[in-house]
Amino acid sequence: MSYLSNVRICVPKKEMKKIKSELLKIKSNIWNVCDLVKQFTAEDNIKYVIFGWNNIEWYLNYKDVNLIEQILKSYKLAGIQCKFINIGKDIKDIEQEALCENNQYII
Repeated sequence: MSYLSNVRICVPKKEMKKIKSELLKIKSNIWNVCDLVKQFTAEDNIKYVIFGWNNIEWYLNYKDVNLIEQILKSYKLAGIQCKFINIGKDIKDIEQEALCENNQYII
C-alpha cells in the first residue's frame, strides 16, 4: 500500500490555466482526479483558485507531480502569489510553503 497525501494549492486564476495547459502537454490525467476547485476574490481584487487532491500519491518522481512543483517554483521566482500544502497520513507530516513575499492567503 502506498503513502497517500492531501494536497492543496492556491494560485491566481490565470496561473491555474497555465498549470492545466502544461499538464495536457504531457498527457497527464491528474487534473481529472482533482477533488477540489474553489475560487475567491482576495482583498487585492485578484481572483484566486484553490485546488487539490485527497488521498493522492504525491511523489516528485511522478512526471505530473514534478511538473506542478516546477511550475510553482517558477511562480516563486517570478513573485507570483501562490501557496502549497501537503499533509501526509500522519498529521505531523506537513509540508507547507508560501511561494511569495505576502502569504496572507491561507488554504
